[in-house]
Amino acid sequence: MHTVNVGHAVIIHDDLPCGFWRLGIIEEKIKGRDKEVTGVVVRVGSGSQSSSFLRPPIQRLYPLEVRLSVSSNATPSSCNNQTTEAEDDTAVSNCTNASLNNNNCDPIEEPNIRPHCKAALKPGTR
Repeated sequence: MHTVNVGHAVIIHDDLPCGFWRLGIIEEKIKGRDKEVTGVVVRVGSGSQSSSFLRPPIQRLYPLEVRLSVSSNATPSSCNNQTTEAEDDTAVSNCTNASLNNNNCDPIEEPNIRPHCKAALKPGTR
């Protein structure tokens, strides 16, 4: 059985075709009499309306490898850390969106590693 935690993004199994299953974020765990997690409260988007909450059993959830986390230790001063050239490839920015908007640090640009075929690189060479 897979484990789910608050903040995990999940797909909720439904009787509809899988392309219509809903996405949600786990807001709260629900424990049964045996103190085991049997269900969760999931916040799902409703298009243009406000979010709604569902209570599906955990057997109907498929966790995604995306997690919502807010880092409380990321401060603007931590963005000014310098890295060596060897660390540049593996460096991860601790900058928050707020500090990026305040120009406290520069965003790290990742190289485009998407493969291109030769025809895409030279237009009109069919």
